[in-house]
Amino acid sequence: LEYGALLSGFSHDMVAAPGTIADKLKRLISITDAPYNAKCDATWDGTTLTGTDDSDAWDAALADIAAAGGGKLWVPGKSRCNRTIAATIDGLTIVGDVGRKSQMLVGHDGIGLDIDAALNNLPNGKFCTQGFGIVYANGNTLDGNGFPTEDAVGTALKLTNVYGSTFIDLFIEGFDKSHILHDSAILTFIGFTDRNCWTGRQFTGYTNTVQYIGGVCNNSSIDTHHDEVKSIDFYGVDVEAASRTLQIGTGTHFVGCRLERLHINRPDWFEWMRIYGDDNLIDRTTKLFWDGSALAGDGPQEFFIVIEGKNNELHFTYVYNHENVLRLTSTAENNDIHWSARFLDFEHTGGNAGYRFSRRFYIDSGVGNRFHYKSRLARVETTGADALRADGRLNTYL
Repeated sequence: LEYGALLSGFSHDMVAAPGTIADKLKRLISITDAPYNAKCDATWDGTTLTGTDDSDAWDAALADIAAAGGGKLWVPGKSRCNRTIAATIDGLTIVGDVGRKSQMLVGHDGIGLDIDAALNNLPNGKFCTQGFGIVYANGNTLDGNGFPTEDAVGTALKLTNVYGSTFIDLFIEGFDKSHILHDSAILTFIGFTDRNCWTGRQFTGYTNTVQYIGGVCNNSSIDTHHDEVKSIDFYGVDVEAASRTLQIGTGTHFVGCRLERLHINRPDWFEWMRIYGDDNLIDRTTKLFWDGSALAGDGPQEFFIVIEGKNNELHFTYVYNHENVLRLTSTAENNDIHWSARFLDFEHTGGNAGYRFSRRFYIDSGVGNRFHYKSRLARVETTGADALRADGRLNTYL
């Protein structure tokens, strides 16, 4: 074997006394070791998946780690799996090689990796990854411009009852859902990337206290709009070319994020962000703009950002290229909106000329909302409606 402990005369099917070196080695498994013997010889060029199906090796390795009470699984290459890999296991860490060389290539339309940590013991109900990726490899779900389509299928990763876990440089690509977090808490994703995932990230059950630090959400989406979910934080995350409307629930924070090129090439989608819930914070964002076809709609639903909830605080800079920027519905109350921004009406020498803000702010009948302006308006024209429509009560403009 090119990899593996057999080079030292060790095998994972041997019996080891507790506390011995052999016992410790049994907690650190290369999936290519005997008796698992995964090949990790898969290739995926975006159209064709080749290589050996390593599903049996994954099942056997995870079963042994579960029986040992936890351990590390090293995946030294690209491993093809033609069915869901599911395990109930505490204390599992999947480790890969640097440079995105270690991947699970999912050759089916279900869930790639389904882990239930069982929460048998809260401090140990963990599942962690480092330098590992999950890639959909069962057909092309992208349109001609490289964007995910509504026909995207499958889920890369589902975590249930996972607690106090860290995911370093995890990357996911090509699924409908990049990951589902169910009944899980205190999770930290550092440098996480999801790309070309139509529905993107989803949070269900009582999932709470999830942090994303750095990383990229590219051609994917985010949905924190679930009744029980709270405290989902994004720090310094690049959200670029979202595949669908970002749906914000309660207790979601975007701090220092770059929100750029949103809904590019989706000219029929006017709504980029809808804030359903309460107590959300969007702070120190940069480059919030549309970079697709010029928009002509000025209907009541065709707004860049829609707020329905209460006690939300939004700080924006550099808002570009959208007909209608902000709408507050009749249920919006006590929201603080800070626009320290330049609103630009670009005129291009090529196509897509003449962006205009025909109705920049629109308030239906919300109560107690506060607007703070420190804006420079450059070549803004109002067409067909006032620049600011304020039908609400007790709203203040500072």
